Amino acid sequence: MKKINEATSTDLPVIQKLVSEYGWKVGDTLLYQQTYDIPENLKKDYSTLKNIRPDIV
Repeated sequence: MKKINEATSTDLPVIQKLVSEYGWKVGDTLLYQQTYDIPENLKKDYSTLKNIRPDIV
Protein backbone atom coordinates (compact mmCIF):
# COMPACT_ATOMS: atom_id res chain seq x y z
CA MET A 1 0.00 0.00 0.00
CA LYS A 2 1.39 3.36 -1.02
CA LYS A 3 1.82 5.75 1.90
CA ILE A 4 -0.27 8.82 1.09
CA ASN A 5 -1.37 9.97 4.53
CA GLU A 6 -2.12 8.67 8.02
CA ALA A 7 -5.40 7.09 6.91
CA THR A 8 -3.81 4.97 4.19
CA SER A 9 -0.69 4.06 6.15
CA THR A 10 -2.19 3.50 9.61
CA ASP A 11 -5.98 3.68 9.90
CA LEU A 12 -7.01 1.56 6.92
CA PRO A 13 -4.73 -1.40 7.73
CA VAL A 14 -6.02 -1.42 11.33
CA ILE A 15 -9.64 -1.25 10.15
CA GLN A 16 -9.01 -4.05 7.66
CA LYS A 17 -7.54 -6.22 10.43
CA LEU A 18 -10.49 -5.50 12.75
CA VAL A 19 -12.89 -6.56 9.99
CA SER A 20 -11.02 -9.61 8.71
CA GLU A 21 -9.69 -11.01 11.99
CA TYR A 22 -12.17 -9.83 14.62
CA GLY A 23 -15.46 -9.69 12.72
CA TRP A 24 -16.05 -5.97 13.03
CA LYS A 25 -18.65 -4.40 10.76
CA VAL A 26 -19.71 -0.94 9.63
CA GLY A 27 -20.98 1.02 12.63
CA ASP A 28 -18.65 -0.55 15.21
CA THR A 29 -16.52 1.98 17.04
CA LEU A 30 -13.47 2.15 19.27
CA LEU A 31 -14.64 5.46 20.69
CA TYR A 32 -16.37 5.69 24.04
CA GLN A 33 -19.78 7.27 23.69
CA GLN A 34 -21.55 8.52 26.79
CA THR A 35 -25.13 7.27 27.11
CA TYR A 36 -27.84 9.64 28.32
CA ASP A 37 -31.38 8.89 29.47
CA ILE A 38 -34.11 10.41 27.30
CA PRO A 39 -35.35 13.57 29.09
CA GLU A 40 -38.98 13.59 30.21
CA ASN A 41 -39.94 16.26 27.68
CA LEU A 42 -38.73 14.03 24.79
CA LYS A 43 -39.98 10.61 25.94
CA LYS A 44 -43.26 11.00 24.00
CA ASP A 45 -41.42 11.70 20.74
CA TYR A 46 -38.88 8.90 21.30
CA SER A 47 -40.99 6.30 23.06
CA THR A 48 -39.04 3.36 21.60
CA LEU A 49 -35.70 4.57 22.99
CA LYS A 50 -34.45 4.22 26.55
CA ASN A 51 -31.32 6.31 26.02
CA ILE A 52 -29.32 8.17 23.41
CA ARG A 53 -25.67 8.30 22.38
CA PRO A 54 -24.86 11.59 20.72
CA ASP A 55 -22.63 11.44 17.65
CA ILE A 56 -19.20 12.99 17.95
CA VAL A 57 -18.96 15.84 15.45
